[in-house]
Parts: sequence; C-alpha cells; structure tokens
Amino acid sequence: MIIESVHVKNFRSILDEMLYCEQLTALVGANGSGKSSFLYAIGLFYNTSPNPEKEDFYGEDISKEILIALTFKDLDKEKEIFCNYIQEDKLKVEKVFTYNNGKITAKYYGFGFRNLEFKEIRSLLAEKGQLKKTKEVYGLLQNKSKYVSLPVWTTIKNAQI
Repeated sequence: MIIESVHVKNFRSILDEMLYCEQLTALVGANGSGKSSFLYAIGLFYNTSPNPEKEDFYGEDISKEILIALTFKDLDKEKEIFCNYIQEDKLKVEKVFTYNNGKITAKYYGFGFRNLEFKEIRSLLAEKGQLKKTKEVYGLLQNKSKYVSLPVWTTIKNAQI
C-alpha cells in the first residue's frame, strides 16, 4: 500500500492543497513553501496520540477544522480489511482535528460507496416506526430492472442465517 495523494486543509501554512505522490516523491521548494507542513501533516495522520497546538490551525483560526486525507493505492491485505471502503482499488481516509473548549480532538473517517437511490431507505431505517414505509420503498426499488436481483424483503425474525 502506498500513498497516492495527501490532501491538507487549514493546517499551518496550508489553506487547502493536494499533494500527488508517486512511488518516490521528493518535495523541493523555497523556504516557507509548505514542504515541512505536508510532512508534519502525514505524521499527525499516523500518530495515535497526536498533539497539535492552536498555532497549527491555519491563521490560528480554531473555528475551522484541520483535515488531513490520505488516498492509498496498490492495496494488498488492506483490500480484505477495508473492503467496505475500497473504491476503484483505492482507499481514502480522513483525519479531522477540531478545537473545542481548549481541547483538540481527532477522528478518522473512511469513505464507502453510497447509491443515492437507496438514500430514502437509509433515512427510513434510521427512524423508528417506519418499517412499513421502508418495505414499500424497497419494493419499488426491487421492481426496477437493475435491482431485480435484490433479495426478497424479510425481517430479522424470518431471515435464514
């Protein structure tokens, strides 16, 4: 697995930039152009107990989150581990830092496929008492030619596991 790109937003001297990487990538540029900021951002991404400071926020604006996103390619064992997040043989993971009440927190986010035609079903499943409506919407999707292979609607009680 190698890094294909690094996207950094609101971090040190970087407002919003993308760095595309090859098998071997060298950062060359004038002093103060952001080379070290990209490297430090990658370090923060991997660090399990990062310690960024208020000064690491672009322009010290703590109202905007820091985003560090890495896209990986040439996946091997990762394909099995992250199968729900692989898109076009690539894995994109974001780490977001926010400043709240004097404390900086970090969260990771992965990206997975989302079929917009199933958006209504996902939102209905999140609501209580919408099972009947969810089943109706599922049936409408099942009637579309591209979804005829969807399994018959069932409940957990009736499912054959």
